Formats: sequence, structure tokens, C-alpha cells
Amino acid sequence: MKWTVQALQQARYESLHFDENVLLEDQLKEHQDVRAASLVSLKGTATANRNVFTFQFVVKGHLVLPCSRTLADVEWPYEIKGQAHYVPEGEMPPSHLNEEDVFTYSGDVIDLSHMIQERILVEIPMQVFADKPTETAAPSSGEDWELVSDEKNSDQIDPRLADLAKFFDEK
Repeated sequence: MKWTVQALQQARYESLHFDENVLLEDQLKEHQDVRAASLVSLKGTATANRNVFTFQFVVKGHLVLPCSRTLADVEWPYEIKGQAHYVPEGEMPPSHLNEEDVFTYSGDVIDLSHMIQERILVEIPMQVFADKPTETAAPSSGEDWELVSDEKNSDQIDPRLADLAKFFDEK
């Protein structure tokens, strides 16, 4: 998802169309809730107006997130439509552009991967629920914990308190 400024200058006369698939799984998995990520499909156009490069795009893919109830894996598909304007570092962007869509570049290469990653992470919902939760989907034990039912719990005596049962026994 990198383009040289020279190649983008060609977009002054005719829009540059792009259709790429990029693997951002390692970067997306840095987020605490992302367990896996598919290839990111990026389609769109690029146009140039002086030193301002405008990208209009659609990003598609899916992430695997934990279910908020059971912690089971849930596949969450996304389709994000947006635009981004790249302005040379140190220059003021045109006033008609939305500040949230303006990014800066320095040098001869514009890389969209950080912006795309940010857009995907911002879209992750606060809670995701599995369509059909199953009993085996959630783990029943983990590090320093285990799921205990009421029936099982009532039959067992805590081993730390087992000696207290003998306290009132008469000899």
C-alpha cells in the first residue's frame, strides 16, 4: 500500500485506481481483543491536486474477536468506506478538508498501511456476541481459576478448611 509521489502525480490528469490485498495481521493483533485477522482488501482511487493526494477507498476483511459473554472466538466482518488526504509535512492543509481525514507525508513515498490499520481498529465494537453460544465454546478453566457448578461445589469441602471440621470433635 505504498505509492511514490511521482506515480501519484500522474493522478492529476486521470484517477489512479487500485485494488490490493495486504496482510496486516501482525499489526492488528497488537490490539488486545484481536485474535486473528484476514487479508485486508483495499479498493479505491487516488487523485492529486498540487501536493495534496486524496485517496477514496473501501476496506474489507474480518477479524476474530472474543465473545463478550463466553470468550469464544467470533468472526467479525468489516467494510469501511472512507477517504484520506495526504499533505506534505509542514504545509497547511486546505481549510475545506476534514481534519480527521488529513495525514502528512515526508519524502517520496506515501504509505497507507498505518492509516488503514487505524481505521480498522477504530471500528472494532466494544462488545461482540456469538450468534449461537455453545457450552463448549468457552474455556472451563484457566490459569488460577476454574468454572465450578453449584452441585459440584456443595459436595466438596475446601481443603484449607478441612481441619476446622475436627475442631469441635470430642475425644
